[in-house]
Amino acid sequence: MGILDYADSGQKNLFQKDKMSIGDWFSRKFLAELSLANANWSFHTLRHTVITQLTDKQVFPYFVKELVGHKHNSITYDIYAGKPPMKVLLEECVSKSIIVIDDDEER
Repeated sequence: MGILDYADSGQKNLFQKDKMSIGDWFSRKFLAELSLANANWSFHTLRHTVITQLTDKQVFPYFVKELVGHKHNSITYDIYAGKPPMKVLLEECVSKSIIVIDDDEER
């Protein structure tokens, strides 16, 4: 078959996609095997969850970025990571604050 015959056959793409993307595989195969195929989950839902949980557990950002295969931290944290819980923010920020409050000191 020549290229013009191929175009006339109604094909939309010159090169057909032979393999599923990881997202397609996750949604169509993996979730189906777990009987979760109708759930509102996707590969990126899992990625969001993993990144958010690792961030909440204060895993070193470089490790998280490498685990999920991103080139830059900005992709990992600006797009995928959820906001840290207020408890984590307070513990981290207040515990490292330069202001020291001494309860024993008379006022």
